[in-house]
Amino acid sequence: CSTSFDLSKIKEKCEEIGASLIVASTGKGELSEIFKKKSLSIPVIAAPNLSFGIAFLNILLANASEKILSIKKINIEETHHNKKIDTPSGTALMLKKELKDLFKFQDIEIISNRDESSVGTHKINLYLDNEILSFEHKALDRNAFAFGAVKLIEWIHRKTPGFYSLHDTVNN
Repeated sequence: CSTSFDLSKIKEKCEEIGASLIVASTGKGELSEIFKKKSLSIPVIAAPNLSFGIAFLNILLANASEKILSIKKINIEETHHNKKIDTPSGTALMLKKELKDLFKFQDIEIISNRDESSVGTHKINLYLDNEILSFEHKALDRNAFAFGAVKLIEWIHRKTPGFYSLHDTVNN
């Protein structure tokens, strides 16, 4: 597909000049598959969401998945501004994949909402017998993503060639 071709060209240019690569875009297919198929001579991070709050949310979900819970249903509610092109968002799709892997739960609904001004909210609901356990991340300002981008640049600069995720950045 042309997306793989474009990303490959960008990767080749980064290798040529010795730069690391941060891919912070959604809708580009499975980035890990695109880059893992090729040997990497540079560090590469694929992060559909640059917020460190989302990375910590993933850690909380991983911790919750280790507990014995009788989960009946899982859904994700996401809210963004009405100019957002992708529905559901790349972050919601990433969270769905994580939840499937962590909880071994296949039927996960994503409820997408659009309004006038939301920066980005993702709420995960775990439905138990007589309770709902919810985890929510809400970006209040786009500066959260800029802060995350700067931190990623600082982090990846010290890494050896390989494929990394946002989860890797908060764990070391």
